[in-house]
Amino acid sequence: MNSCAGQGSPLYFHANQFKYRVVNARGTRRVYHAAIVLLILSGAAALGHQLLWTRRLTDLLGASAESSVRVFSCFFFGLGLGSALAAVWVHRITRPFLVLARLEAGIILTTLPILFLPELTDWIWPQVGPEILVAWEGGLIKFLLSTLMIVPPATLMGFGFPVVVRGVMAGGLQLGREGINLYACNTIGGVLGLMLLAGIVLPLAGASGSMIAMMAINAVLGVAFWRLHVQAQPWVEKPFQECRGASSSGRLDPAMLVIAAFSGAGVMAAEVAAFKMYTLVATMSFHTPTALLVAVILLLAISAWLMGPLSRWCGGLSRAIVLYAALAGLCLALAPVIYMAIVTRKHPYVSNPSVLVFMLKFAGITILTIGPAVFFAGMLFPASLKWLGEDGDDARGRRLGWLLAVNGLGGLLGAEITYRWLLPWLGVYQTLGAVGLAYTLFAIALLAWRAASRAPFVIGVTTVSTLLVAGLMYGKLPKIPHVNASMGFTLIDEKNGREGHLAVIEHSGMGRAIMMSNQYVLGSSRAKYMQERQAHLPLLLHPAPRVAGFIGHATGMTPGAAVMHDAVEAIVSVEIAGAVIKAATEHFAELNHDIAHVAHARVLNEDGRTYFAACRERFDVIEADLFLPWGAGVGRLYSREHFASVHDALRPGGIFCQWLPMYQLTAGQFTVIANTFKTAFPRTHLFRLTFKTRHPGLALVGFKEADLDWNVVDRRCAEARAENRIGDPSMRHREGIAMLYFGRYETKKETPLNTLENLWIELDAARERLTGKPNAKYHIGGLWLKWQQDFPRLFDRPTGGFDHVRMAGLGFTLSNWEQAMIQKDERAQVFELLLSTNLPPALMGDTNANWIHWPGTKRPVKGAK
Repeated sequence: MNSCAGQGSPLYFHANQFKYRVVNARGTRRVYHAAIVLLILSGAAALGHQLLWTRRLTDLLGASAESSVRVFSCFFFGLGLGSALAAVWVHRITRPFLVLARLEAGIILTTLPILFLPELTDWIWPQVGPEILVAWEGGLIKFLLSTLMIVPPATLMGFGFPVVVRGVMAGGLQLGREGINLYACNTIGGVLGLMLLAGIVLPLAGASGSMIAMMAINAVLGVAFWRLHVQAQPWVEKPFQECRGASSSGRLDPAMLVIAAFSGAGVMAAEVAAFKMYTLVATMSFHTPTALLVAVILLLAISAWLMGPLSRWCGGLSRAIVLYAALAGLCLALAPVIYMAIVTRKHPYVSNPSVLVFMLKFAGITILTIGPAVFFAGMLFPASLKWLGEDGDDARGRRLGWLLAVNGLGGLLGAEITYRWLLPWLGVYQTLGAVGLAYTLFAIALLAWRAASRAPFVIGVTTVSTLLVAGLMYGKLPKIPHVNASMGFTLIDEKNGREGHLAVIEHSGMGRAIMMSNQYVLGSSRAKYMQERQAHLPLLLHPAPRVAGFIGHATGMTPGAAVMHDAVEAIVSVEIAGAVIKAATEHFAELNHDIAHVAHARVLNEDGRTYFAACRERFDVIEADLFLPWGAGVGRLYSREHFASVHDALRPGGIFCQWLPMYQLTAGQFTVIANTFKTAFPRTHLFRLTFKTRHPGLALVGFKEADLDWNVVDRRCAEARAENRIGDPSMRHREGIAMLYFGRYETKKETPLNTLENLWIELDAARERLTGKPNAKYHIGGLWLKWQQDFPRLFDRPTGGFDHVRMAGLGFTLSNWEQAMIQKDERAQVFELLLSTNLPPALMGDTNANWIHWPGTKRPVKGAK
């Protein structure tokens, strides 16, 4: 290697017509070691910021895959832009450590708008309005917001690494050795930062506190770089030529740029597709993508450290690069086969004593499956750095800036292409195969381009890898199922997209259903009447529900139920996943009243929180579906900020009905959600969804400038009977609704409030889901009945001759009867006798009611229709 050893001192001498600088070796090594420590901290802060920025922008832009990709793309664009700017300017910098100190201060300043994002942007969506939000202008506004918030600090981060190299390499060290070590240390710092952030800092400090912690690291870095500047002897560069060859002109070999760009694109494409594969099995919580990122970054750091020895073993850098690409492609195509072999034997993600153990376990399985592919793929960029070092080194850091820039641009393009085209076109497994095939074809292209890489062994490995990947791509991978076939599903249709994998299935127990990412069901035909009841209840509590809004479309059966109410003149149903809307329209039209084609209904593809934040006093009734609280980004739909936005979207006298999946909530989580809900709706009442005890749902019903009026309910039920479209007996009479009544909610226990700042529900629900035995704490079966019995039941006094308290007690008896029948308890007969003598005659004598719609397993009266 011809390096410029000895550069970095104001003392010069001539050798072979080149001017070199002599430095104190001990001082140079001291600066180098200090740079290693600081780059570890820098990597920790950068990845911590990226994770927190994504989460914070989700609160503003929505939790859709489109929003996540947009933020991710802006981050990579900023890194690439910063590196490109460094390539232009870094050679002019004579005091690099002072510049680095200023960069850290700049990162802190440009991050402040993200820290105060809720306060700065609360006005945006109400000012914009829902019509513009769902049009193309809304997408443009989201793009501009993402760019303004993310690109400036990311650009400063991207500028920093070439400047570090400028400051360290000028002392005579070599980019192909020490430079790669700096890159590896910066990468491993990201691993440490993510683990500490997800496992410790975020649960303790919340989102804003964690951002302040990352900014504190930037402050420490700024002070440390300033001290390095003060302690180092200032110098003024004099013109001198680089060592040789391409360096003399400052130009890069085009092959270096191509390798760096392809490295970024390939790694990001593989990571995006692998995450979609893992979430077909692993719980989709906040911690899952974090653990994946930890594994990938760790592998990239290991690749950087081992690249040099392995390159020598391969017989030279040119040959090694071809082998790395070919082996990465083969391992990537094999990853789905390996992963399915692991998860089909035993579910690997259950029984975790802590979240940290889950993250380590997930990271371990990631290393076993796509780990070999990332290991080989991760060697390409360090190989381009080593190539740059062998091509005359880069003491000024200028050409390094261009390599980093094209690497970042490649990562941006790889992620975008995978999200927008490969996943919807090929699905998860074949996308991984396609990326693997791209790697092997890239290896073939390098063989044809660089004669130095050709050797019989290299050609043989590349050829065999390409043939095997092609065989997997068109043979094995298309046959791997996306849904668990052992559960007895019949696949009707499937769609792949940015939101994940969607399957329309038939099942003997559920009927026709939508399943997302093999994880959870979005409604089913057997639950049709229960899903319709979710809409009927709040619409019958309101005196004149002319405009109804729905957060969560799913199969469309809940918003479709609003078509059955003549009082409703306009319906708006908002669904975050476009593939769900399409599946509901194509496969559930006969069950959801074909709501997609109803004249006075609109089905919108938008984030529910964002959409209703843009509305002001537009709705009489808003209903929100049962959202599983442990999902990434879902906890924001139970936040104080969201409930306040929905309150503002209601007209005076409006009603918000938030259904809760009690079978996925602990008692503490319910209390936090209910207390948070009550900050926006002081008049809050509780209603059951069903008398069944296996999968109970509970409604938080909040009134804006009004309250529950049983006379209104009586009138609205009379209208429903006159229209005779609703068959559910419990929804045709106020007595039936009163039996589902659970009482008025009053705050009896001081708890934290769930906010966008602390992410309390999302983090706690994910922790419960991932650790221990959550079903032992969820409200299912006997635990649900016990919770109902122990819960403070508050009721207003009966008025107008209607005893709603007695009806609510009958509802509790019905739930006890349901559980007794399941357990084959002899008390079931006692409960049945009690019900037969106390059920209201008006409900029992309704000959137009259809008892198939009854919210219980068994009809409580013989001879009913």
